[in-house]
Amino acid sequence: MARKSDPSRVTIRAVAKAAGVSPATASNVLTGKRQVHSTAGRRVLDAAQRMGYQREDRKEFKRAIHFVLYKKHGHVVMDTPFFSALIQGIEKTCRSNGFSLSLTYIDRVKNAGSDALIRQIVSDAETPLLLLATEMDEADLLPFSSFQGPMVVVDNHCPMLPLHTVSIDNGMAGWAAGNCLLSHGHRQVGFITSSIPFQNAKDRQRGLSEALASKGLRLAEQDIFSVTPTLEEATRELTGLFSGRRELPTAMFAMNDILAFAAYRALQETGRRIPDDVSLIGMDNLPFGQIVTPQLTTIGVHKEELGHQAVEQLIHIVKGNVSVPVKLSVSVSLIERGSVCNCNREACINENL
Repeated sequence: MARKSDPSRVTIRAVAKAAGVSPATASNVLTGKRQVHSTAGRRVLDAAQRMGYQREDRKEFKRAIHFVLYKKHGHVVMDTPFFSALIQGIEKTCRSNGFSLSLTYIDRVKNAGSDALIRQIVSDAETPLLLLATEMDEADLLPFSSFQGPMVVVDNHCPMLPLHTVSIDNGMAGWAAGNCLLSHGHRQVGFITSSIPFQNAKDRQRGLSEALASKGLRLAEQDIFSVTPTLEEATRELTGLFSGRRELPTAMFAMNDILAFAAYRALQETGRRIPDDVSLIGMDNLPFGQIVTPQLTTIGVHKEELGHQAVEQLIHIVKGNVSVPVKLSVSVSLIERGSVCNCNREACINENL
């Protein structure tokens, strides 16, 4: 009688060979990271069951979390209250769960050795990984695809990749901003966004466009103002763009509060009043929004909760409680102040008659 394989001796490499796939694919399937429901995934699971493979004890993972902050250009990931609150939420949740936390910055512009640093991070599969991917696209995430340990991507829901992610509900943010402006009678709405594309900005624009479409309106190409997403550069560029327009949209949604503050300056420079000439909504609820006059209406983001949920999700993976990629979205809320008023421009009034 044939002797059944000793489960303790059945390796991922052996399962991969039996299933006719690479060891990396077998590992991804057996850890629930990806391809579980694909043809190859089913072959791997069948081979693992037939051979008596048992997953390794999750206790091999360190009670430490490695938080990697990835800067592709550094125009979005900056020393702002948003990222300070995010890190604070991560630190608090690590402490309350008995995990230590280490931070590593990857700066693709300033650090010539970033490729070597990424390889070093990826090789340490025993330390669970949080990856801040605000500025990352699919190509930037590719070097991390070989990471064999638990990983959660933060602040980018990576719609086309089977990764565990925790992000802001950016589509809802755009919808909430658009719905607020529509409820105040605005029918020509603009969007101030980053000239350096990234996923969150795309999702906010999509949400705004969907809100407008619900009323039979659209976001006109000439009313999308793409600028460098830093305060000084955005102020200079918006001043030039606004100066070249005889008439602006009656209201605008700025991708974040920094661009909203730049719009405040540019509108004042070009002789426009907020909200009488142009109503304005920002996003992130940064402190200066209550200092400017009028105070800024904004989309509030639960920044610490974003960090908290990212750590909790990572710990669930470490404990083996999550078998397939899960994408979590943290909700947002509209905070109404003084920078939005009812539209009194003739075109708006006539359209609402």
